[in-house]
Amino acid sequence: MWGAVSLDGGVTFTPNVRLSEAANVYTSRTEWIVGGPNVAGGGTRKPGIAQGRPVVVERTGRPLTVTLDLGSFFVTGGSSFGMAVGSDGVFHPTWIDNRTGVGQLWTSGITVHGAVEKNGASELADWTDVTDKLTLEAQSTSYDRGTNTLTLTARLKNTSKDIVRGPLKLRVTNLSSRLGVPAIVGAENGLRGVGAIWDFARAVPANGLLPDSTGSPQVLTFRLSDVRAIRLLPEPPGFTSRLVSFDARVYSRVPRSP
Repeated sequence: MWGAVSLDGGVTFTPNVRLSEAANVYTSRTEWIVGGPNVAGGGTRKPGIAQGRPVVVERTGRPLTVTLDLGSFFVTGGSSFGMAVGSDGVFHPTWIDNRTGVGQLWTSGITVHGAVEKNGASELADWTDVTDKLTLEAQSTSYDRGTNTLTLTARLKNTSKDIVRGPLKLRVTNLSSRLGVPAIVGAENGLRGVGAIWDFARAVPANGLLPDSTGSPQVLTFRLSDVRAIRLLPEPPGFTSRLVSFDARVYSRVPRSP
């Protein structure tokens, strides 16, 4: 059993930490528990409807199919997973493992260290999340093979019925690539991965973004290292084509009234 912690409301998570002392395993010596048989097929007679009139449907000629599976509780332990938290702030997750030879309920006490930060960054703590009101429209993209630099020129569009006031900032919550190791270049806070913040203040008019309007173009730059060759994949799209993928949330800081 492993666990991870989010200090920003589920936007980002810490690396996984091992919680249990032993694994749930099935070896060649583990006694198998068999469940009841599932029988289907054979000749059956059951009521039915044909052209609006009741009829008896005959189903014959099918073989009897008998299926014997391992008991479901043998491999799952039931629905006994969960987590409680005490008044002292200690978390108590529960899980099933068979370290004793029998599936049993186990738990562990977890104490989380660290300060909770709204929006994932102290500089954004008093900003408002307006991601649901906006989308990002790409104007142009380019890739320099010599420097392995990807450039995306994009602008924010207001898809809501409200005026979105600036300044606006984007905070990256996920960053990945199938062709290399991506890094953000030129973030406001100097970070090169998750947590990087782009300042879109100059991309928003002084009177805000009106409904269905777009801001000024902004250049977002990424650089790939450890670039790998394009290769075939067993799942769609069939080959490694993804240079960069990122998630971001948009925050607004509306000036406070005097």
